[in-house]
Amino acid sequence: MDILIQYFRGDFHHITFLSLSLFLTYSLKKSTVTPIDIGAAIRDTILLILSNCPDMIDTFCCIDGDKEFFDNLNHNLTNFDNGKFIHTLLSEDKTLEKNLVRTHKGTASSQGDFEVEAVPLDYVTKKLDWLNVDIIKINVGGFDGKV
Repeated sequence: MDILIQYFRGDFHHITFLSLSLFLTYSLKKSTVTPIDIGAAIRDTILLILSNCPDMIDTFCCIDGDKEFFDNLNHNLTNFDNGKFIHTLLSEDKTLEKNLVRTHKGTASSQGDFEVEAVPLDYVTKKLDWLNVDIIKINVGGFDGKV
């Protein structure tokens, strides 16, 4: 536990499940980790990890289907050159899904009036040529089962 607290600079109350998963994966692999943050919104989760554990991350990917969230995400992480930012809606297959609408200020959900293209995560990882992803965090406003 002392090592865990040291890696997170004593900010134990801010450790998220993803952060803990990252630390454990890094410790078991004994090498850097490649996470994907799906439904990244404005980047708070990945930024926490990059700020507290920069030596544990090889490359990372943030995916969000909401245009405003994606623009904020891209802006907020411009200082990190080891990240990929993908603006797309994910689903179980390459298909059409309802567009994203805001259900409240920090959440967008696939409940809109028209359809947009959605692709499976495998499609994105193949496009990035990422064969080994270590951790996937999904928070997509009730759409998790399709992703």
